[in-house]
Amino acid sequence: MLWNPASRNMLTKESKYKLLFVVGFPRSGTTWMMWLLGQHPATVVCFHSGFFHALKPLREWWEDKGGLGKSVYTYSKNDRKIDESKVKLHSILSMEEFYKRSRPLASHVFDQMASCAAETEVVVEKTPENLEFSDWILNILPEAYVLHVIRDPRSIFPSFRNAAYSWAPVQNLPVAPNVIDVANGWCSYIERGKKLKEITNKYREVHYEALFKNGGSELAKIYSWLDLSADFSFCEQVIEAGTIERLRKQKGLAPQGFFRKGSPEGWRDELSASETRIIEYIAADLMEELGYELSCEKLTRKPLRLRIYEGTSKLVQKFFHAPNSFLRRFAKINSFNGRLNPNKRVQVLKKTIAEMTK
Repeated sequence: MLWNPASRNMLTKESKYKLLFVVGFPRSGTTWMMWLLGQHPATVVCFHSGFFHALKPLREWWEDKGGLGKSVYTYSKNDRKIDESKVKLHSILSMEEFYKRSRPLASHVFDQMASCAAETEVVVEKTPENLEFSDWILNILPEAYVLHVIRDPRSIFPSFRNAAYSWAPVQNLPVAPNVIDVANGWCSYIERGKKLKEITNKYREVHYEALFKNGGSELAKIYSWLDLSADFSFCEQVIEAGTIERLRKQKGLAPQGFFRKGSPEGWRDELSASETRIIEYIAADLMEELGYELSCEKLTRKPLRLRIYEGTSKLVQKFFHAPNSFLRRFAKINSFNGRLNPNKRVQVLKKTIAEMTK
């Protein structure tokens, strides 16, 4: 369900502060952006509050129709007969009611954040993955601002891969740390941002590369968008204090290895030719739309590695959704059960694989 502008009328009073969500595909520079915004004296920032991740299972339960379960039964006895009636829980729990009930809790959480400093004008919450459910976040907090940090996917992948094999638990990442899933994930986030732009006028994008090159002017634009007073000299001082080298030395800000080189062109030395081709094949249209120049002509033929990956994924998916007849055949192939001789096992295996790859 997309954001309904009419939900603005549900607010009982205007907030005393602005609420800003900093989002973007992981390793796009959202932490750097959060730090820069946090240097303004009228802001407070929160790093990965996890509030909406915690709320997500409740929303899924609320929306779920529940099959045979989640039903309310009523019984009445008339003329020695028991009449039974059933009402599905989802039919009496509307999503509008979920948003309405969630709003006071969300407001309380962010009010407490705002109270951590006197005269707070903007509360900044940075959770990159919030973009995945930003449409229903706006149903709960319709006046919220969203700042989407966008970075070249060719720069994101080596940083993402390094994080997965050093400080970041793989199970907490939104996608697997391979070039294909990262490229597809980046495209998904960009598309979500485009949809969000259509449903709220409080959405803004900032490119990592522009922030890296013209930090002072880009930061001044964002401060102005949030109605935060700051002259250009102050913005330049914040950018100078927040270089990657200096942030890397700050204790407690991020795990060791979190801040890498930060160079917009660093991918040229870190990506193989195959990885570059795959990213550009998957994301070419969106990259060109966002102003990222391709390193070679747009590919018309799908890279071999991508074809192999997709074929393997389909085979695995078919196996896990295979009919019982296929699974019984695999059980017969098992060398420990002794039900088929070796030649017969090979025949059954070939037949099963042939049927699954059709």
